[in-house]
Amino acid sequence: MEYSLREIGDVTVVTASGEIDAATLPPLSAEVLKLLRRPRPRLIIDLSTVAFLDSTGLALLVKATNQSRDNGGRLAVIGADPVRLRVIWLTHLDKFLPLQDSLEAALEQVQA
Repeated sequence: MEYSLREIGDVTVVTASGEIDAATLPPLSAEVLKLLRRPRPRLIIDLSTVAFLDSTGLALLVKATNQSRDNGGRLAVIGADPVRLRVIWLTHLDKFLPLQDSLEAALEQVQA
């Protein structure tokens, strides 16, 4: 698993790729949680090139969603394709996570 960061205005886009599991998650988790400690964070997590996501990855998405709300920020998740990342739908987290279909929609959501 690899990840990269880019800034679009006041929004940070974290793009993850590869497989997210217990063995590969710690660096990504540390970075996301660090970004969410900022006042009123605006963050997009891009999973469009993630091939696999296990329960630890799901836990990070839930924690990030909660922490962004607690800090007065906004978070969106893009690229959670139901074929590749069906675990999100199997666990019904699609009802809880702030999923968006595109970067443009995610930017609109987190900048609102």
